[in-house]
Amino acid sequence: MKGKITLEEHFALPETFTSTTRFSKKGMGADLRHRLMDLQGDRLREMDQFGIEFAVQSLNSPAVQAVPNVTEAIALAQRANDILANEVVKRP
Repeated sequence: MKGKITLEEHFALPETFTSTTRFSKKGMGADLRHRLMDLQGDRLREMDQFGIEFAVQSLNSPAVQAVPNVTEAIALAQRANDILANEVVKRP
């Protein structure tokens, strides 16, 4: 491995994005939404541009932690993991 490894990279699902907007500056919603939900296009181009070979992705916060119902929280975590796994398979 010759490229950089980044940690603390985040992605979002439509149902977890709304919890993130309260932490962002006013007027940044569309750009933030695009950046968090784009796991292929611009994200990979920026990784190439900055010499990033590997990025550790985490679901945006509070996401699962904001779901009080345990069954629903588990389902959301599994859905997020499945979506991310499907994206990784496209470009390992």
